[in-house]
This record gives sequence, structure tokens and C-alpha cells, in this order.
Amino acid sequence: MRVFIALDFPEGILGAIDQTLVGLRREIGSVVRWVPVDNMHLTLKFLGEIPHRQIDPLSSAIQVQARSCIPFDMELRGLGAFPDPKRPRVLFLRIQAPVELESLAQKIDSVVTRLGYPPEARGFQPHLTVGRVKQAADPAGIQKIIQALQASKIDLQASARVDSVEIYQSHLKPTGAVYTKIFSARMENAMR
Repeated sequence: MRVFIALDFPEGILGAIDQTLVGLRREIGSVVRWVPVDNMHLTLKFLGEIPHRQIDPLSSAIQVQARSCIPFDMELRGLGAFPDPKRPRVLFLRIQAPVELESLAQKIDSVVTRLGYPPEARGFQPHLTVGRVKQAADPAGIQKIIQALQASKIDLQASARVDSVEIYQSHLKPTGAVYTKIFSARMENAMR
């Protein structure tokens, strides 16, 4: 099973994101493979292929960590690109990370490391991926993306309440990834 651990966004926020990106999608076009709004999430940890038998121990460990956290709000703040705006490969919305989000990400990384998965090599950079530049993009297409990023007036300032941690299975298909939620762990104060 191809698995990752993530935080979801409420449907209302996803709808606002979708509407905000309409102009950018039209301007950049098909040189970017746009993430369907239903697939947007904040990845805390990508585990990759894992044996099915490890889902129960993973779920239990995630539940313990979620119960130790209180719900918090995340804020979306404008558009960015990885590795940088002059060499865009991934387009994303920035997430202003509260202390609780940083703490949760560290707890998740620590617990999955104890289960035998490698620790995260890069620092946690909370973001919401909205598109990936296609490998076949030519220099003119890349330049179009760079110009659109520079001219972008996207200043989506939306807040999303986080009260659970999710485990997803990712099914890779020719039309793109399909995500199936296989476990959800509510945060302690969200259970009251």
C-alpha cells in the first residue's frame, strides 16, 4: 500500500481555493498538471509503499499522537513554487504554521521513525500543493509559469480548523492519483 499521513481542509476552504486559482489555471494552462481540489491536503509524512499488516500499528501510533494535540487553525497565505520561483516544479499555497502544526509534524515524524520508517531529511515546510509542472514543459512554458507567478495577485487569506490527522492510501492511475482515507484520528479536545 502506498501511504501518507495528512491534514484535511474543510470543503468551504477547498471551494475558495478552487475559485481563487481559476485565473491562474487559465493563464498557465496545460503546462501544469493541476491538483484536483478533492486531492488537496497538507502532507505531514509520506511513507511510500508499506505492507498492509503495518496499518494497524501505524493507526494506533497516530491516534496516540493526535490525542495529545489540541485542535488549531492554519492560515493560507499566497502562492509559491518549489524549488524556487525561478525554477518552478511544484506550485503551492503557503501555510502559516502555528506552533501546534510544527509540534504535530515533529510528533508524527518521531512516531513513524520508531516504527521503522526513515526520519524526514528536510525541514518541515507546510504547504498545499496546487499543481506540478509537467516534465515535458518546454522553456517557453516554464517562462510562462515564472511570469504568472511574478504577476500573481493571489492573496488568499483563509483559515482552516484542524481537528484530526488522516492516513491515506494513494492509488496511482494514468489519470492521476486517487486518494482513499483509511484512518482518521481525532485530536483530544475535538472529541469532547
